[in-house]
Amino acid sequence: MHYKLIDATHPVIIGEDFWHRVTGFPNFYNGLVSELQNCINDLDTKDFIKKGCDKLAEEIRNSSLFNFQ
Repeated sequence: MHYKLIDATHPVIIGEDFWHRVTGFPNFYNGLVSELQNCINDLDTKDFIKKGCDKLAEEIRNSSLFNFQ
């Protein structure tokens, strides 16, 4: 809903039209989406969540914001 409020005073441009205006290339968005999909398909997701949780837990343990003693 907030985009409609913004669009009342400033044009809101999204998706293909946005990337065409930013880059000047009409097919940039489609290429971007394809390359991102390729990157996602190539990600090694084995233990992805566990590694992220372990890293977050380590950051919390080392943070001066928390005292677990």
